[in-house]
Amino acid sequence: SLDALKARITEVWDALDAETIRKWLRELRPRLQKVIDEDGKPMQQYFNKV
Repeated sequence: SLDALKARITEVWDALDAETIRKWLRELRPRLQKVIDEDGKPMQQYFNKV
C-alpha cells in the first residue's frame, strides 16, 4: 500500500548515516551542472558509478 511504502522509505532514510548523506550531497552539484551543460540530454552513463 502507499502508506506502507511511505513508512518504508522513511525507515530506510532514517537509517542512513550522516556521512553517506554528505557524500550524496557533495556529488549532487556537479551532477546537476552536467545535466545543465548537456541541455538535459540522457546521461545515465555519468551516473552509474553511484
